[in-house]
Amino acid sequence: MFSKFERKSDRVKAVSFHHSRPWLLSGLHSGAIELIDYRTESRIALYEDHTGPVRSVQFHPSLNLFCSGGDDFTVRVFNYKSCQFVLKGHLDYVRCVTFHPNLPWVMSGSDDSTAKIWNYQSRQAIAIITGHTHYVMQCQFHPTQDFLITCSLDQTARLWSYSTLKRRYAERRNQDYIISGAEVTLITIMDAHKDQINWCTFHPTQQYIVTAADDKKIKIWKYNESKAWEYDTLSGHTANVCSVAVHYKEDVIISDSEDHTVRVWDFQKRQELASFESKQQDRYWVVQCHNDNYYFACGSDTSLQVFTLHKDRVPMILVGDKYLCLAEKKQVKVIELVQYTQQLIKDFSGLSNISSNILEDNIEAIEYNQYDQQKTQLMVRLIRSFKEPNSLRKHILLTFQSPKQDQNLKFFNSRFACFLSSSKIARINQQNYIELYNYENESSQILIEDYKSERIFPAPGGKILSYFDKKLELIDPVSRKVIHSTESQRVKSAKYTDQLLIVLGKKTLTIYNKQLAKIVEINEQINIKTAIFVNEIIFYSTKSQIKFVLLNGDTGIIRSTENIIYLAKGELKGQSLKLIGMDNRGEFVNLVVEIQEALFKYAIYKKDLDQIQSLIKTQLGESTLAYLYKKKLASQSLKMVQDPFARFSLSIDCGNLEQAYKIAIELKDPKLYDQLRTEAWRQGNNLLIDICDQQLRQLDRLSLLYACLGQDDKLEKLQKINPSFQNALYQGNLEERINQLSSIPALQQISAALHGQKVSLNAAQTESIDWIQKQKPEALIPPQPVISGNIQPWHQIEMKEKDQIILENQEKQIIIPQDELFSQQKQSVQTSPQKINTDEQQIDDEPAEDQWGIEEELIQETKPLEFDVSPLKNKDIKSNIAQKYFANKQYEQGFELLERQIGLKDRKPLLNILKEYSSDQYVTQVPYIVSDDQHVYASRLQELRNLIKLGQKQTTEAKFGEVKETFQKVLYKILVYPYNEQDKQELQQIIEISGNYLLAMRCDQIKNEQTQLEMSCKMASIDLQPLHRILTLRQALSVSYKQKNFITCSQIAKKLIELLKNDQTQKPEVLQNALKYEKASLQQNSNSVQIDFDGQWLDGKAIFSADTLKVLTSYKQCSLDGSYYEQSYRGLCVLCKICEVGCGNIPSTARQSSSNAYVLAMKALQDKIKIMENERVVTPTETNYTDVGSIKNQLNTLVKENEHLNQQILRYQQSQDNVQNYNLQIEALQQERLQHLKDYQERVSDLIKKNEDLKKEKSDMQNSIDQLHRQLQAYKSNERTFQHKAELLKFEESAKFQENIQDLKQKLESSDNMIKKLEKRIEKLIQDKHGVEQDFLDYKDKYPYFKIQEYEKQLLQIRCQLEEKENQYLKNLDEIQNHRSVREDQLTKKIQDLLSKSNEYQSIIHQQTIEYKDLTLKYQQLKLKLEFEEKSKSHKKRNMSQENGDHQIYQNPADRTISRLNLDSLSPQITSPRFMPDQNIKHSHLKQAIKDCLEDLRSSTPFNKIQIESQQSNQRKKLTSPPTTTRNLEIENQLKQLNERYEMLIRQAQKESDFKQKAIIRKELLAIAEQIKELNKQK
Repeated sequence: MFSKFERKSDRVKAVSFHHSRPWLLSGLHSGAIELIDYRTESRIALYEDHTGPVRSVQFHPSLNLFCSGGDDFTVRVFNYKSCQFVLKGHLDYVRCVTFHPNLPWVMSGSDDSTAKIWNYQSRQAIAIITGHTHYVMQCQFHPTQDFLITCSLDQTARLWSYSTLKRRYAERRNQDYIISGAEVTLITIMDAHKDQINWCTFHPTQQYIVTAADDKKIKIWKYNESKAWEYDTLSGHTANVCSVAVHYKEDVIISDSEDHTVRVWDFQKRQELASFESKQQDRYWVVQCHNDNYYFACGSDTSLQVFTLHKDRVPMILVGDKYLCLAEKKQVKVIELVQYTQQLIKDFSGLSNISSNILEDNIEAIEYNQYDQQKTQLMVRLIRSFKEPNSLRKHILLTFQSPKQDQNLKFFNSRFACFLSSSKIARINQQNYIELYNYENESSQILIEDYKSERIFPAPGGKILSYFDKKLELIDPVSRKVIHSTESQRVKSAKYTDQLLIVLGKKTLTIYNKQLAKIVEINEQINIKTAIFVNEIIFYSTKSQIKFVLLNGDTGIIRSTENIIYLAKGELKGQSLKLIGMDNRGEFVNLVVEIQEALFKYAIYKKDLDQIQSLIKTQLGESTLAYLYKKKLASQSLKMVQDPFARFSLSIDCGNLEQAYKIAIELKDPKLYDQLRTEAWRQGNNLLIDICDQQLRQLDRLSLLYACLGQDDKLEKLQKINPSFQNALYQGNLEERINQLSSIPALQQISAALHGQKVSLNAAQTESIDWIQKQKPEALIPPQPVISGNIQPWHQIEMKEKDQIILENQEKQIIIPQDELFSQQKQSVQTSPQKINTDEQQIDDEPAEDQWGIEEELIQETKPLEFDVSPLKNKDIKSNIAQKYFANKQYEQGFELLERQIGLKDRKPLLNILKEYSSDQYVTQVPYIVSDDQHVYASRLQELRNLIKLGQKQTTEAKFGEVKETFQKVLYKILVYPYNEQDKQELQQIIEISGNYLLAMRCDQIKNEQTQLEMSCKMASIDLQPLHRILTLRQALSVSYKQKNFITCSQIAKKLIELLKNDQTQKPEVLQNALKYEKASLQQNSNSVQIDFDGQWLDGKAIFSADTLKVLTSYKQCSLDGSYYEQSYRGLCVLCKICEVGCGNIPSTARQSSSNAYVLAMKALQDKIKIMENERVVTPTETNYTDVGSIKNQLNTLVKENEHLNQQILRYQQSQDNVQNYNLQIEALQQERLQHLKDYQERVSDLIKKNEDLKKEKSDMQNSIDQLHRQLQAYKSNERTFQHKAELLKFEESAKFQENIQDLKQKLESSDNMIKKLEKRIEKLIQDKHGVEQDFLDYKDKYPYFKIQEYEKQLLQIRCQLEEKENQYLKNLDEIQNHRSVREDQLTKKIQDLLSKSNEYQSIIHQQTIEYKDLTLKYQQLKLKLEFEEKSKSHKKRNMSQENGDHQIYQNPADRTISRLNLDSLSPQITSPRFMPDQNIKHSHLKQAIKDCLEDLRSSTPFNKIQIESQQSNQRKKLTSPPTTTRNLEIENQLKQLNERYEMLIRQAQKESDFKQKAIIRKELLAIAEQIKELNKQK
């Protein structure tokens, strides 16, 4: 029994486990209900709906509900958020509540001596269980049968059957119920306890009932469908037993008591196994077991505790990669990890030196001997005994091969042990020293003297890892020395991998290298259970989660778990991980989890760019964004964000000014422009600084910027818009400067005179000029900029991805043309409140003051935002790359070059591309560094990749016309866009892919009814992507089978099957259909249509003409897409539509193929010459000579062409070598420029940082100086007051000092007096001591030592006699108890027989009483009829005799009313013993009321009044109604009122649920009955 969780709280009166989640409900005496997660040790929710103590709670076994009962007389049903409804009906405290396992019922027991069953769907009581005479303490449904049990403080427990209620519920469901009292029937009463019973429960699987009572005993009862009898009694508690539970997983009984203990009992042996005593001496009130594991919970006065019978951790060890050895209690098993079969290795429960206690000597850990390769040897460590917690643990050595032979088992005791070699073990002895134990010869020796250890673990190379006193040390057993050492918290386990050591603490995971240097440490809030190492990633499990950690400290959560998972092995499969292990329930776990996050972080840790890109596409989210931002990869996180403000912030962080500028234009926020300007200033982008200052209307900053850049034209226009002295000064415009001083005429005249203008001056102005000239002034001339003209931004060189991990931006570059930029800026400016003049002709004029508009005037003259402007623009270039000419808008040179290189004939498609494509594609330079040739191009590969994907998607959707346009566009853009040297290989692949798809579309284009089969087969032979290749093959397969070309069909089917077997993405039905086609075609093996197709072409061995789709042996090619044509073909390429076939420089692959064609032609000619010579020998003619001569001429021309081609090849190779050298030079210059840029940026950033630091220091210094000045002034002002206060303090201290001196003197005098008194007392004590010593000597003399020994012997004899008598007495008691138990069994049997007979007699009596009541009613009815007939006869006689009398009083029986009483409402009701009704209401009153009612019926109209009236209708017509007196009328009215009041009270009594109100209504009913009786007598 182990403690798992403890929480301090108020007194816990009820607990309940959730059936699947790690949740626990606790009902507190304070009135609250807590929902607790006992794994994470945290409270989930608090419910405070009850107004008194909560005495019972329970989770629903399947729904998200729980119920509770408390001292507020209510039963409440909750979901996990709040209370849903309240069930009211009990008249006292609700002690217990429980759900039915299947039906929508709740049963509750109360102090009103009843139990009720509620339907929580209709929210009404459907049964009331009565019979107990005291509080009902506990009730429970049987888990499977139609039984329920209740127990009470009346010392009885009762077994009931609710089969009748279940049958009625099935008939009526949620309809209204009428409780008859027969819904639940009593089976038996269990009354063997001698005191009040507190708890009762069913055994979950067997026919037993367990009860606990205040007589300190637990009783076990056996029952069947008709009776129950006492089976056994458990004694051991020393106080009231409050609760008891039978565990679901282990056959034990758990009880708690007010004696501060929790005890575990063996159900089969009926003996105590273990006990736990509260450290705080709290009384335990409740215990509850979990239904799916070994947990149980207990509630006490101050805490809630969770225990477990066995440890959660399943002992296991991985043996190789195929076997998992594990332990379950006292058994060792093995699981084969391929077939997942389980086998028992050894069961220790039958061994003599293993305890039979199910909680002791269970296996705690398993270790595998990795040093012994001949046999599989295991070492098993057992749990310590609960009675001896400090003893050594038992260890067992066993061999895998012989699980049944005990002679192979070896036992030894130690605290911890581990294998060192095939025959040696390191173990810790009782004194905590490490011993080397040879288990073959049973010898041992101390490893290191005076070296102690708490735990030891195996290390590679036969070394030992030891932990003691917060130190983790690696020991070499050979040298017997400590090799490495480190500080560490408490270690639970340690595991070595190839190069690492994983150490687990309670809540820590630490990773060391082999030298015990710490690499990373993880601290968790909850306990860490296990850890494994897979592909440089550590996966570990906690109580509720599976997590991972990398060697750089990055962590993450893989998934949450319902149960605790203990990991043993992990296998990586793609982006998922297969985990193998066990859970805390002892079940095998084979779990597959997705680990994209772990792989993503690992890819960043390893700088694997391809893996990062592929994973970013699959997972998007805020966590990924935050991680990329944290790892300084904002450029990648920019792709994932949609919020514009977040995108702007990320763009600024990663230096992406293009994206930031685009977002700033959209949002039009001045703050964003300010941030953008700051970043542009840092990067040196003066164009963007200009635009941001325009948007922010920072005219002074614009003036300074234009002056620094030497942009006099902009300064001049700015002066027209915003005339100022500063602008005139920057311009050096003397006239404008003098005009700006017009507001100060005197100063204006002096300035004009100083600059040589003729101005009339007064004496003061003349004197000022003379003084100025004496100072030898100099003219204010604006400084000249270092470089004037078109100043470009800094050079932002694209770095290598492997060095900077800056991935290629997949978005299109934001190149804004001039007109578009102006329109956007105009739109942003038009939002300002001022009106802007849009007429460009007004720029040269003087703008009016009321129409000044800075944004539009400046923006119209400002050049567009060109981030990638080439430094070679507007300069002459000499290059063999057309893209460079296009980039510098030298389109004609570019086209001419393409005409020479590839035979370009149609420029229109390229012109359309150039319109879309901005020429400014070069990355800009560092300021003031001029370079004519070196460029770093912005990559456009991603745009081509996107087009390729689009074309493939269109192919999948069978949009063949759009496919052709898309791939042609790819070829056109390759001719226009500039690319770097490293992109060359990928471009070749793109050209090849585009040519293949265009050729496939050509096949589809020329397809008709006659050529459908041939074109489908040729289209299937073209090398497309696997998906599209499969589609073309399937199409050709279907067409060939329909046209009965079975040989062709079988060839295509064979190729299709080959592709499908390698493609796992296709459906299995496709492969099955292909196999069917192949089988059917092979059976026919014939072709009905002859076509130009060979099966070998499916492997890519054919060269098709792009024009006619015929197979070619000699051909020429298109210089752009490489498509093939016949030698006689003239015209544009059918695929690209812009190049002339056979013109331009053919690619190297084409040259090789042409040379091969030439060789073939030469061989053919030589063969033809030989044939012709043979013919000439046979029949020589003149024509043969002429043929031979012509052939020789052709041969000579071919030789010349061959030489010419060889020369071209040599020239091309030389040009290629030159290009490579040129590229190498470019790379070297780029690296130099890159290094220079890095240095320059570092210097600038350092200067900026230093400047900012100096500014901060200066401001801090100024603030501190100001603060010191203020403090100094305050000190000076308060100096006098401090001096005065100091003098007062000195005076007060001197006075106090004198008073203290006088007090000390008085204390010294009193202490002297006290010392004198103490000395006198000490002298007296010494005298008393001497007297006591003398008395002791006298006592020794009087009573020698040997007499004491005799007295002790006599005492021992007396004790022995007493023990014998006690034993005899106990034996007698046992005999008496046995005799009593036998006698009680006999009596119970007799009582049960008597009870059964009495039940039969009662049923007979009940039937006879019913018959008797029926007879009495019939008798009374007949008697009343006779009386009525006699009265009617006498009344007729009186009427006949006194027909003429006027003073006779007549009475009509028909006018009399019948006062009715509801006898059912007067039946006795069930009441609580706490709230009994008034004792004056007795049964005698009810009898009297019934008699009065009968008399009233006799005197009123009989039951068959209607029949008598119908028979005597003629007689009544003759009789006249006698006159009635006023007194009779009053009585009649009173009777009517009383009847109405009586009926109203009857209805009220039926609706009322309160027993007190019912008692009051009964009293009033009896009073009304008496009044009716009196009125009838008066009447």
